[in-house]
Amino acid sequence: MIIIWRWWYFLGLGGAGLMIWSNVEMRHSLASGTSPVEVTIEALQRGDPVAQPYVRVGEHEALFGLGLEGGRKRKVDWVVYPVVDRNHRYVTAWRELERRYPDPRRAPRGALPQLDGASVFVLDKRPGSRGQVHLRPAPNLVAAAEGLLFRWDDLDRHETDALLAIQPQLDRSRAFVLEIARRPRPLWLCVVLATLGTILLVVAIRLFRKGRAADRRGASKRR
Repeated sequence: MIIIWRWWYFLGLGGAGLMIWSNVEMRHSLASGTSPVEVTIEALQRGDPVAQPYVRVGEHEALFGLGLEGGRKRKVDWVVYPVVDRNHRYVTAWRELERRYPDPRRAPRGALPQLDGASVFVLDKRPGSRGQVHLRPAPNLVAAAEGLLFRWDDLDRHETDALLAIQPQLDRSRAFVLEIARRPRPLWLCVVLATLGTILLVVAIRLFRKGRAADRRGASKRR
């Protein structure tokens, strides 16, 4: 009988998890349309307001080699790297370096450009993204990137620590993080899962109360 009543614990965890996940995804779904809004990397660097979180960022330079891997419990769950416009001073300095040294790997360490003023980053949680940050720190032209756009307060501690490690002087109020390839969930799915989570939580509470009542009756009989 005790094993049966312990199921309320797993039901409660599952229900609470579904409710929390659905609430987060529903917020993104309500704030976004079904199609991404076109934005430029220059507008994001200026900190211009964006109409919705679901965006498509136009042509930009991805600095894979300056990124970091992160996750929990020593497991790599994501990579994050800075992105800049084609006229950014880091890109200009790298082009000058390549002009002087056809093979940048042979350039003196002090000649390598240092990143400064980056405020836009890409967060990639796709399994195939692992290993990108081990590339050389040369700019890589990307035609476009699509996903959900987040501000500093939307990130967890591990992600914010990674941003500060990449760009110590980061202006948090102007920082944008694009989680690439992430789209808003359908609103109907969020509602269904939120309802299911509520039902599981209610059932768990009832099982818990029923179990406690049975334990009390058993204790009174033993007396």
